[in-house]
Amino acid sequence: MPLSVSHVNIIRKNAIKTIEKELAGNKALVKEQTLQLEKLKERLLAVEEKWINDQITKDAYERWSGNYNTEISSLKSSISRLNIDHSPVFLILDKHMQTLTDLKYVYDQADSIKKRVLISLGFDSNLYYENGVYKTPTILEAFIGDQMKVSGNSLLIL
Repeated sequence: MPLSVSHVNIIRKNAIKTIEKELAGNKALVKEQTLQLEKLKERLLAVEEKWINDQITKDAYERWSGNYNTEISSLKSSISRLNIDHSPVFLILDKHMQTLTDLKYVYDQADSIKKRVLISLGFDSNLYYENGVYKTPTILEAFIGDQMKVSGNSLLIL
């Protein structure tokens, strides 16, 4: 029971919207973290100036500079993770979206846990096997058109 091309396109559009929303959130977070990074660099510079001007002890300088350097390093790492190129995500999405029109292929490629999840999604966890026939009181809307084909072959009773 394959998904129709129109259903695959709907899934693709929703996936793109979700990815773009996540990317927009990442962009805002990068701006916020960049501002925090600049403030920390200014604080570190102020501590260095105080130590050079003999306004704080060496221990105080080491403690504060260590704290600031740790936070700076963490923010730089976070910013670099958020700034990675996301174009491969869209290529992967496009590459694998068309396999949804061949759910048998998707099912055959999946491990047993993923197979169970796929069946649960398609039949709302209500699919059961009895006397050589699959039965379900519910079916995913995308499969309604193919339901008649499998019902006619006595493979599924809805």
